[in-house]
Amino acid sequence: MRRLFAVVLAASLVFGTVAYAVDKAADALNGVEQEFKATFPKFTVDSFKKAPVKGLYEVQVGPNILYYSPGGYLIFGEIYGKDGHSLTQDRKSAIMSEKISSLPLDKAFKMGKGKNVVIEISDPDCPYCRKASEFLSKRTDITRYVYFFPLKQLHPNSEQHATYILAKNSPATYEEVYSGALDDKKIDALSKDIEKVAAEKLKEQEEIVGKLGVRGTPIFFVNGKFVNGANIPELEKLLGGK
Repeated sequence: MRRLFAVVLAASLVFGTVAYAVDKAADALNGVEQEFKATFPKFTVDSFKKAPVKGLYEVQVGPNILYYSPGGYLIFGEIYGKDGHSLTQDRKSAIMSEKISSLPLDKAFKMGKGKNVVIEISDPDCPYCRKASEFLSKRTDITRYVYFFPLKQLHPNSEQHATYILAKNSPATYEEVYSGALDDKKIDALSKDIEKVAAEKLKEQEEIVGKLGVRGTPIFFVNGKFVNGANIPELEKLLGGK
């Protein structure tokens, strides 16, 4: 009985010590976070945690990662590991993957019925979006969910093209637009009701994408993995053989 009591007492002391250490670390982190917020009150902090480098703290502000050193020093830049790999980019990708994975797929433009799932954020007139789309369109093993995000300042006709695709709701129309076949042609007139519904769908998609903090296109989420830009080798790697 005494031996059992001793074991229980020892276990309690160990767990108590661990819990104390955890609480103390949490208090220290909270203290540094409050210091940061007091020093830089204009930043809206989404998350605050220890950085991979001792003495630094990672601050997530929207899609951006900053680093804070206690005492009032803010660092804009990336942290690289010994292998030359950017740990900062890994965190940005993880954050974006988490956000994209929660997107409402029923609001996207859907194509295909393949086993691989690809979520896309795309501008119909973006040359990089078209390059990636050309690669994806050749595959028959993917289901694509496309959110249109026209960069109207760069591509004046992109909003009209996106609306046209949503109005027709046809993969053939999508391919026609992304191939550039309609770049120098007048698009067929749509009825006011159909155009209005399509315009509302596009606005809804833009609002959904806007909440991600996206500033450029294309962006992909392939079977749970984030891909930034028309990185064909990476898309091919994640999709594997046909």
